[in-house]
Amino acid sequence: MTEPPSASAEELRWTVHPASQQKARSVAVAAIVLVAAGLCARVTDSAGAGVFALALLLLSLRAWFLPRTYLLDRDGAGTGGPLCRPQRLAWSDVRRVSAGPGFVHLSPRHSDSRLLPDRGLLLRTACNRAQVSAFVASHRSPA
Repeated sequence: MTEPPSASAEELRWTVHPASQQKARSVAVAAIVLVAAGLCARVTDSAGAGVFALALLLLSLRAWFLPRTYLLDRDGAGTGGPLCRPQRLAWSDVRRVSAGPGFVHLSPRHSDSRLLPDRGLLLRTACNRAQVSAFVASHRSPA
């Protein structure tokens, strides 16, 4: 479920939980994870390998299954949640902003590179994409 954004002139904070918003897709993803872990256990003939595969798959899908909180303030943008390291990007470091259905992406690079990993910040939005885009536009340093 998406927690409504708490808006003020100083900051914008909201929580997004994709698994609770799209329950049918979440059930399908969980079924695929269980089947993959079961196949791993069967192929290796080891319950430990199946449990390890299950844990690894669930850990890799934590952004889907666990809620994530986003914060925009006068200093920059940040995100955090259970089982993930908090990320922060200052407005002075934002070089490019791109938006799509359900997200706003802040990048410290002027263009994408195939050789370098993305160091940007993906802000998942639900019902507040226009509000997030307006906040970013008003606080972003001119490049």
